[in-house]
Amino acid sequence: MKTTRVIEVDTIKEGRFVRGTEVVAVEKRVRVQWADGCTILESTFTPSHAIELALGLLIVRGYPLVSPDAISVRETWNEVRLVVDDSSATEPEEPSWLESQPVTSRHITESFRMLRERQVILRTTGGAHGALVRSLESDRHFFAEDIRRANVLLKVIGGAKREHIGLTRSALYFTGRLTSEVIDICARAGIPMVASLAVATDLGISTARDREITVLGSAGDGSPWVYNIGRVLLVM
Repeated sequence: MKTTRVIEVDTIKEGRFVRGTEVVAVEKRVRVQWADGCTILESTFTPSHAIELALGLLIVRGYPLVSPDAISVRETWNEVRLVVDDSSATEPEEPSWLESQPVTSRHITESFRMLRERQVILRTTGGAHGALVRSLESDRHFFAEDIRRANVLLKVIGGAKREHIGLTRSALYFTGRLTSEVIDICARAGIPMVASLAVATDLGISTARDREITVLGSAGDGSPWVYNIGRVLLVM
């Protein structure tokens, strides 16, 4: 699946229209549904990591045991459809939290460096969210980009699951604003810590405190805002 394309555009130079080209992000419709046709998600996305997107969505909705093999991909010129085999689903369950996992300032700095280095769509087009799930116990990680903030979170959550990276023993590093939606998605996945290059909203902070998640904002320079200490042990 292509994530970028070149289109013809007009620019203005010295008061005149000049025809040129620009690389833009591809936006495609995506639908995730059960085998009986019931739709779980209907949106648009950057067409990459489709299986991971579906897995992340199912994890957040409370179906963490669905196998990637149970998800089929059907692509047309304008839509990617992911169909989940009903028989693979389980009853929703709450994630088991990890308590007092230490996180160092070096881990945070290195993770944002890794995130920035991998943001090819952002560098090429100027517009894409990036996210990285990285284990707190090893160097294992999963990265993704998407034009939509929620989608990129679902992609890395599903990718971590597919790569057997324990979500309750990982941190999520992100480029976008820390809204209540972002915090809620991470809480539902069992991720104990979220750090972003951006800042939080008031409801995002309130949600983090309610869900006991460690949340850091403006965290790219080594001097983050600590909106909530939460469940991890920050060693700065």
